[in-house]
Amino acid sequence: NIGNVTINGTSYDKAAITPLDDTYVIPVGQTRRFSVAATNQTFIVGDVAEVNATMVEGISAAFTVTFCKNQASMTFTQDFITLPESDLVYRNKFLLNHSLINFSKPELTRYRSFLPVNTATSVAWENGTIRVRVKNTGTMRLGLSEVRINGSTWGGSGWHVEEGADKLFFNPGETRTIRIDRGPLQVDAIQTVAIYAIDNKSAVVACDSAKIKTIAFGERIRILDQNQFTFALTNETVFITVKNVGSTTASITRLWINSSSQVNLASTNVHIGPANRSISIQETVVLAYNYTAFGNQYFNATGKAFLRVGTASTTTNVTVPVRINPRTSIQAQIDATTALGDGGVKVIFKNTGVAGMHINVTIAHVKLEALGETRYIVPYNVNANVTLGSQVDLKTGPSGNSIILPWTGTPLHAGDKITVTIYSWEGGESTTYAYIS
Repeated sequence: NIGNVTINGTSYDKAAITPLDDTYVIPVGQTRRFSVAATNQTFIVGDVAEVNATMVEGISAAFTVTFCKNQASMTFTQDFITLPESDLVYRNKFLLNHSLINFSKPELTRYRSFLPVNTATSVAWENGTIRVRVKNTGTMRLGLSEVRINGSTWGGSGWHVEEGADKLFFNPGETRTIRIDRGPLQVDAIQTVAIYAIDNKSAVVACDSAKIKTIAFGERIRILDQNQFTFALTNETVFITVKNVGSTTASITRLWINSSSQVNLASTNVHIGPANRSISIQETVVLAYNYTAFGNQYFNATGKAFLRVGTASTTTNVTVPVRINPRTSIQAQIDATTALGDGGVKVIFKNTGVAGMHINVTIAHVKLEALGETRYIVPYNVNANVTLGSQVDLKTGPSGNSIILPWTGTPLHAGDKITVTIYSWEGGESTTYAYIS
């Protein structure tokens, strides 16, 4: 049930909204059209307005519109889509639900619309070639008159109509493909393209504009927004968001962390994302990897992590500061009722959480330290989800009595101290100790 519409920040309630299909209510799976009388605003041909429609129920959606005049209308033939980086916070429920993204309005908003990449009709290439296709959606004959790139008029010799020099004018229902030739462009940079058209009296009456992301020929990837969608936590876990900025499907296969050896990614050692990590043009994938798999701990709250990701033919890298995740809290408990010997130790994993957050945490790795030696263990119930306030025994096998985590270092004796650190994938960690009895 539509409640209000906001145009360029000005809100209009139902008194200014006219239902063109006789109802304000939108049934499930159906579409309804509305007219909004923005009586206190004025626009000229080519102006772009941000429009947000909010329902009485609290949900909303937004888009942009470009203004034309009278019965003239011209639109790009591709439907607008939102920037994949923005959609990331909606698609990735794990990062969102666990407050691992400190997103701000520019990342969350859907106001800015982008053309989807179509190498035939709507694309900006790294070499400077930009191509868009427009359709005359009005009721009068139009003539293409001006091209603006990033707000600047592009000279007549810098663009042409691919259908022919004599095809500048086109009738209602017809389309034209425009090619613009510029200098080299930065991959994944935004190119704002506006196309203007005139009537038979040379008056500017129609325009459409949109933003296109620049892509590279072939396979190319990019790590997104360090400290926003890519970061490292003090539990030795890295979250890496990789975007395909090339012109062909890319498959993420390799990972480097700091000066470590290359890790060949498999479905069993990456916590988030599809098993094959194959991403289409302009799409993204999120990887999560726990660094303890290397058998060493290198991250601390004052350090930095060097991350490098690769496909079969290309790589990309970024350096991010390591940070503590304040949203999670776990507690390691050694079962005092179990006699501790040189064979190992029984450990309880408890989600103590943060009051009011109610965040589930997921079991990761365990570190045992004694006599100056360190051993890493992957419990049998690794990846198990533990709700707030709950606790589980860390196990070494499916049997209920297989709960003594093994110590494989120098044999322990009565009086020796053993230190246990447990980790969660979400960033929590806890350390405790006991003396061998």
